[in-house]
Amino acid sequence: DFIQDLPVAGRSYQNVLALAPGVQDPDGDGNPNVNGARERDFKTTVGGISNVDPLTGQVLNLVASDSIEDLTVVTAGAGAEYGRAQGGFAQIIQKQGSNDFEGVVGFIYSSSILDGNGSTGIPNSLVPDFYRYQPSVTVSGPIVKDKLWYRLTEEVLHRVDPVVLATGGSI
Repeated sequence: DFIQDLPVAGRSYQNVLALAPGVQDPDGDGNPNVNGARERDFKTTVGGISNVDPLTGQVLNLVASDSIEDLTVVTAGAGAEYGRAQGGFAQIIQKQGSNDFEGVVGFIYSSSILDGNGSTGIPNSLVPDFYRYQPSVTVSGPIVKDKLWYRLTEEVLHRVDPVVLATGGSI
């Protein structure tokens, strides 16, 4: 609930990381640096499993924000259990199923149509087109009461960003 109400662009946990002290993501790619360390030195675990690509050192998979129970960011003084990185650490614990059936459906839409040109005075024909559709669904409940549960979260992101050319046009 706390992450849902934060004033961050987008719904991925990488956007929330930059709110921690000492954490920066100046290029907005979801791979932050901590206290001046390289981006590839940041380690994220999801349910105890590394979410870092071993080849590039960058984020491996996106995690749907509806599935996150807890997000912990450690920027300094990490214990031995956080090893194998020189920068900071993030630990994500995902929600689990319960004896209650729960279903959540969501849809996020943004577009240049909704943006307008504000007070810039730029004609609408020169404002670059962009859009994003992001439907999501989460269901959880019991398979065997008090013994076995399920939880399914699916989120799809379809995004088209403009590429602004030096001539002022876009493709």
